[in-house]
Amino acid sequence: MAQDAEIDIPEIGKPESSGGEEKKASAAGGGKLKAIAIQAGIFMALTGAAFGVNLYVLKPMLVVSGKEQAKEPPAKPKTERHAGKILLLDPAIVNIAGTNGRRYLKVTVQIEIPEEEKLVKEVEARKPLLSDRLIQILARKPLEEVTSAGSLEILKRQIADQFGKELGADRLQDVYLTEFVIQ
Repeated sequence: MAQDAEIDIPEIGKPESSGGEEKKASAAGGGKLKAIAIQAGIFMALTGAAFGVNLYVLKPMLVVSGKEQAKEPPAKPKTERHAGKILLLDPAIVNIAGTNGRRYLKVTVQIEIPEEEKLVKEVEARKPLLSDRLIQILARKPLEEVTSAGSLEILKRQIADQFGKELGADRLQDVYLTEFVIQ
């Protein structure tokens, strides 16, 4: 069995390389490593600075601390409001627009009015009109409009506006949705 041995044969026409070229190559590799280390250090310093600015400058500007909240006086209501009489309207059940009768909405509304005997009797007599207006509002609502975020507040506002037109804005104190079912 013959052993394979490597033999260094110099190429013809090329001078033998001296150790100087190898030293230059290793020095160039060390230079690249040094440059990468410097860039990594700069990157980490900038990241730390950004974190510090966020933590100590931007965040305090956005978040109100508990001490600052305590210093602010509580908001006072615009007008002094007395508890009124709450009247229950009949539940309204309507098909949701655009569902071909496959989906329905059931809403129970209660309204608050000033507790004046004459006014209470007048509103009691107008309950069928209010129920009709409620059904008209609800029957036009597509499914997306009654299930989206904030839809209940928008619906309450629309009902309050319509009832305010029917009863008088000064007579209607508030509207409450006590039942809201989508099937």
